Amino acid sequence: MLNEIILQAHSLSLRLSGESYDREGLKDIDLQVKEGETLAVLGPSGSGKSLLLRVLAGLFKPTTGQVEFLGKPLYPMTMARHRELASDLGIAFQKGGLIDALTVYENLSLPLEEAGHLKANAIPEIVHAALAAVGLSGNELLFPHELSGGMQKRLGVARAFLLAKRLVILDDPTAGLDPVTSVSILELVADLKKRKSLTVILVGSQPEEILPLADSVAFLVEGRIVLHGDVKSVLRKATGTAKHYFFRDLSEGANP
Repeated sequence: MLNEIILQAHSLSLRLSGESYDREGLKDIDLQVKEGETLAVLGPSGSGKSLLLRVLAGLFKPTTGQVEFLGKPLYPMTMARHRELASDLGIAFQKGGLIDALTVYENLSLPLEEAGHLKANAIPEIVHAALAAVGLSGNELLFPHELSGGMQKRLGVARAFLLAKRLVILDDPTAGLDPVTSVSILELVADLKKRKSLTVILVGSQPEEILPLADSVAFLVEGRIVLHGDVKSVLRKATGTAKHYFFRDLSEGANP
């Protein structure tokens, strides 16, 4: 149902500790994501964007707080809850999460086989259709290391959308790509979202690329969400770090 809350975070905090460090990665995060929207998670490098995605995806247990997906708590993460989540959620992180020892075809077919929801003879047609949708037909027998960076990103995006029934989480899918390839990846994301009528949470590093796709924005600084709302209201309210982040290209372009 459109405008239904599909995912929400309540008072999330995440403390990161090690031999040489002890810091708060996320602080008092409250967030709601509506069915069918694209939420852009933006902020300076090191602000906690990728950490937040991992907590929302059920991969990092928060120190305090809770995440609810489809009205059910994610934590503690049981095997049964993990199986439920795997059938509703698709994820692609910066490195794509591809398995180097598997071919392009196998990187899509294996998770479908493991999910157990499809008959074996239905999988080849689904995989070939997914590869065609992202422009990778004819590359089924190649391995990830034989693909260009842009092709690897396309494969990661294809897998995320192929597995998801409700929500796709993408961690900076254009990281390290040239501007032309970046645009093609984001156009692909927009096209797949529209075709499958999914909800998307998208981290990006270039606001000028990400904002045209977004319905809403969560802007992080030092592990806190300091702005959250529709794109126009966030841009209107931006001050200080946020204003420089969103309008840096304009201000830099005005300098001789």
